Amino acid sequence: MDPVIAKKQILVVEDNQDIRELIIQMLVFEDYDILTAKDGEEALQLISLHRIDLVLLDIMMPGISGLEVLAKIRSVKDPQIKNLPVLLVTAKSLIGDIDAALSDGATSYLVKPFRAAALKTKIQNIFEGREDVGQS
Repeated sequence: MDPVIAKKQILVVEDNQDIRELIIQMLVFEDYDILTAKDGEEALQLISLHRIDLVLLDIMMPGISGLEVLAKIRSVKDPQIKNLPVLLVTAKSLIGDIDAALSDGATSYLVKPFRAAALKTKIQNIFEGREDVGQS
């Protein structure tokens, strides 16, 4: 199989441009295609238009929140979208927030600030089906 076709496509949804760019820099040497969205509406459009393999999703965004985006993803009839892995990447660090997000269908949860190694490990574990759904 052509390795270009096999690349995983990750959608980074983050309203803060500096954090979006930081995540891209953390993943620049990994073998992923990266798409970005600055808000929930743009994210939902990109999900409907592209074959996305993983969504890195901030919770606190203007307009449609990350949790609303997650709910919309999980309510879609298309199984490729409905079952899309979603890694919430957020500053919300209370156990109740984490438990609620995981109950609402998040694949995993990563609290900001985080190290590049933690992000890469989460992504790799999700793609390999080894995610422990905990936070790092």
